Amino acid sequence: MARAALLQLCAALVLATLAWAADSRLSVRVASPHSYDIATRYLAAVDHVRPALYHTYLRNLTAYESRMRLTRLDLSNPVFTPPGPGLDGKPRKSKYAAHNPIFTRHLTANESLIALEQSLFRFQEVSKSRGSYTLMRNALAANFALPKLEGMRALAEQREAEVQLVRKVKGECLSWIDVNGHKVCDMDIFWSHVGLKQRDAKGPLSLEGESLEAHNFDHLLPTERDESLPLIVLYAAPTDEAFPSLYQGLYALAAPERGQPRIQLAVRWKPDPQVQVHNYEPDFQVVAEVKDGLEVPEIKDTTDFTMRAISYIRASPDRFGMLKKVTSLLPVVANQVAKTAPRKKLATESSLTEQLTLNGIPLSPSDFSHAQFADLVNAERDILQSIKFAAHIINEEDALEILLGANLTHEEPRKSAQSLAIPTHAKPLKFVNLGKVLEDLPARFLRDSYLEGMTTDAEIGDEDAADPPAIATVHVVADLDTPDGRTLAANALRFLENTGEIRLTFVHNPADPTVPVDQYAFSSLFAKLIKSGDIPEIYPQELLAFLELQASAEHPPKRSLSDQWNAENPITPFVERGADAADAEAIKEWWSSVAPFAERVGAAPGQAAVVLNGRVINLEDNKFATGSFHALHQYELKRRIQPVVAAAKPNYHEKIAANRRHQADLIMVATSVVAHAAGVKRVAVPSSRSEEVKNLVNIMLGDTKQGFLQVVALLNPLSPFAREVAPLLEALKTSTLVSVRVHLLPASAASPVELDLKTLSKRAFAITTQMEEQEEVPLSVDFAGLPAGLVLDVKAFDSRTGEQFAGPGGLGGETVKVGEGKTVVEFERVAGGAATEAAKAEHIRDEL
Repeated sequence: MARAALLQLCAALVLATLAWAADSRLSVRVASPHSYDIATRYLAAVDHVRPALYHTYLRNLTAYESRMRLTRLDLSNPVFTPPGPGLDGKPRKSKYAAHNPIFTRHLTANESLIALEQSLFRFQEVSKSRGSYTLMRNALAANFALPKLEGMRALAEQREAEVQLVRKVKGECLSWIDVNGHKVCDMDIFWSHVGLKQRDAKGPLSLEGESLEAHNFDHLLPTERDESLPLIVLYAAPTDEAFPSLYQGLYALAAPERGQPRIQLAVRWKPDPQVQVHNYEPDFQVVAEVKDGLEVPEIKDTTDFTMRAISYIRASPDRFGMLKKVTSLLPVVANQVAKTAPRKKLATESSLTEQLTLNGIPLSPSDFSHAQFADLVNAERDILQSIKFAAHIINEEDALEILLGANLTHEEPRKSAQSLAIPTHAKPLKFVNLGKVLEDLPARFLRDSYLEGMTTDAEIGDEDAADPPAIATVHVVADLDTPDGRTLAANALRFLENTGEIRLTFVHNPADPTVPVDQYAFSSLFAKLIKSGDIPEIYPQELLAFLELQASAEHPPKRSLSDQWNAENPITPFVERGADAADAEAIKEWWSSVAPFAERVGAAPGQAAVVLNGRVINLEDNKFATGSFHALHQYELKRRIQPVVAAAKPNYHEKIAANRRHQADLIMVATSVVAHAAGVKRVAVPSSRSEEVKNLVNIMLGDTKQGFLQVVALLNPLSPFAREVAPLLEALKTSTLVSVRVHLLPASAASPVELDLKTLSKRAFAITTQMEEQEEVPLSVDFAGLPAGLVLDVKAFDSRTGEQFAGPGGLGGETVKVGEGKTVVEFERVAGGAATEAAKAEHIRDEL
């Protein structure tokens, strides 16, 4: 009997699969009114994902420096084919031999996309960063940069109506330079307009007239707004053949190989009126109510029906595909579900409740959008990349183990406390992500600026134990040449002298950085020791002794032949001569290069701060006693450092385990990152081997060892919650970064399910840009497997705002009859739900 039932079930599944393949499909597409070609959107997405790479990438494209051969792409347009030999029999070059084909109107969308990707991923900064391809495609498909493009579009239209063309040029002027109200179409005219020849101009250009305004969507070159430089705006479309020469000319002025910038450059994109494309909504929801043409079974016991649905999903070779089918097309598959025998060994009860988490962060599908999810993915990846910053040897999966294993939470602040180490309402906890703070600072500051703490004799055992790695790193920010700054430095050195497993460095933060360097200043000495590489040879007591001399140019230090300043001491040359004029320039340059550290931890010029593994104590009175250093160290050691060390040690790569400096760097940055991220709520999710999920149907997607973004879903497949979650999980199948674990829950009295056998529901989550042949495919949802003749009322909504899109007949939904082929209904975001009379005339109304 059991065997016959099994054969019957298999036959039913085969028939269902055949019916699924043969049945009709309703496809719904949603479009926005504005259009941008794929190159414009891609360049805007680069600005969104990799802003630091933006102008370098654009310069390489326009200069055609990479000399892309496009080996994986055959350009379809014959204009790129080299012409035949000339009269002399020698081969001739095509018009575009030295011109990047991206900047023409002759590439298809698919060719442009491949060419842009090949160029971008030649950059080491991108190619060495795991997951960059997925994130870039994600940003492109989700239209993350759309608000910026819309702002640029509006300003371009406004400005083009206001400015005057300086000189008429041959042909159209698709890309043009805005020079204080004048429209300039090529670089020769630009130089003529500013009254100079290119070879004669030196220093910043002087332009009279109005001053152009920078906007929040401008990616400036140089990167910070400089009012001393004239702002030149290039309004451009990447499909314009004239764009490369304009950009290269302005780039040479904004980022010259030698000398100072002479202009500040902003590039604002605008659509090419001759390129007709669609811009699709990245996240939308479609609800279709069955009006006629479908018979559904009568369901008396929802608990029994839920168990049958779980068994139906479990019996499928593609469990996840069947889960999607059940959640989105329950009315269509209800008969097959009802005929499925419940599997007896599956759990009929569970104490677990429905939830969806990303790396333990709970998500709310009820008001969830792809943009929100993608932002969360980017934030999590950013955290893991910051941990990797300290030791590139580790991978993102190890970084995730540290993040989750430390399991840090923020303690509640007290009303008041005597110790600055204890957070209060007046002085709350403050953390910085040292992976970000240290990101572009000099390598010598990151690696070779630390004084090591002293290990007491009692701690010395074998050779390894005698020199344990520092697990606490202190950055002291202060004006080191003021009395308060020197006192703070001395207190820090006394703390260092009596504490093991710590390291310390100083950041000079003068109130006025233009003050000349003092010959015997402590800041000068410390900078010289770093620059000379002598810091590892210095003991805290030696710097304390120098501070006690209180030396200055007026009162140079006195040196005794019997004191510690002997020939072997790296400090001796400074005690004898101080800093000369050549030293002073190098010292000033050094402190200028590390000055961003003070700004990033929130210390104003002249203000002091103490940073311990990312915990920041800003000192309003510039005072912090030696005892306060000890108190802060002990407090952070217990609260944060030790949990991070315990989580990190099992994940040490062998090269990290063998290198004490790598360990110190990793613990320093990891503690700061994990503490900085501790404000994000994370919940415990059941292990895949736990008893709680042992007898549930479990569905796995992706490689759990390779996916450092872990999605865990606990779902009743018939619930509204599952209807929201399943499309997102479907979209994640294309991502190499994500591992997905789904546990199917039985119905329970605590969470009863009200079955809806009238409504089909799907959501679209664009994770990648879809291309077919040479065109971008509109984002859509498909209700596959619908019986021909089915009549549906279809509505499409913006998943974030709830705004309803207009169909061919205007707002109010489209009544459609599913045919034998593929029925496509297109919705558009139209103000007021307007529609043309022709569209309304063709619209299928309720009389069906």
